[in-house]
Amino acid sequence: MSPLKAFLRRNRESSAKSGGPSNDERKADVDLQEELDELTSSEKPRNVDRAKTEAERTISDATVADIRGITLMERGRCPECGGRAELMVFSRVCTSCGWYRWGPQKAGQCTVIMDTGEKIRCDKIYNVKGDRVLCVRDDVVRNIVASSAIRRVNYEWDEESLARERIRFQKERTGVCDWCGAGLKELPEDATPLEDYAAFGAFQEKFRFCSEKCLAAFRRQYPTRIHRNCYQTDCNTCYRCIKRFDTTSFKRIVTPPS
Repeated sequence: MSPLKAFLRRNRESSAKSGGPSNDERKADVDLQEELDELTSSEKPRNVDRAKTEAERTISDATVADIRGITLMERGRCPECGGRAELMVFSRVCTSCGWYRWGPQKAGQCTVIMDTGEKIRCDKIYNVKGDRVLCVRDDVVRNIVASSAIRRVNYEWDEESLARERIRFQKERTGVCDWCGAGLKELPEDATPLEDYAAFGAFQEKFRFCSEKCLAAFRRQYPTRIHRNCYQTDCNTCYRCIKRFDTTSFKRIVTPPS
């Protein structure tokens, strides 16, 4: 079975477990598989194998590029130039090269206002090749317009949805407490975060907390096993686990066992 056929089969099985695909999705799968069968049956086996190899190489290269870009963005960097990217709700902007990424809307709508004054209501819009913009509503492309003919796009949010997104954004930017799950507060630059390093196996792990109460509760619930006094040992003088984090500036908060 070819990689593409295997992918289609897994996709159908996954859809069946989640309630089954829609009629349009089922028809798209069948059409794609029939087209693939027709092409592979009419072509020489050597050419089919070469095409599959090239496709796998393209997928591999694209995956590596995606991993690189996502890793850079996770660390607050621009995937294009490596400069620092400003993180905002639904978007990232690089002040060095001008790269930006507008995240998909999870709620709300947008209105595309044309140069003629016409207004087009959409759930989402996509900039595509050929100087075109797709206006999508209810997961269906309703309009295709020239991007040069658009005056502006207005995004509309209800306050409840926007409040939820701001909370999510704050948690993503500052992190969450590893004990209670509450969002961590943004600390001044000279403040020391409430964090701890410990090894439950061969590797060192990092944990962050919103209060000393949560830190103490975490230690009581999860005793370390690599050595008994891991929580009371300075990581900079201990070599019993495999270090994964730079702790040269970390000063462990030593608390007596309760």
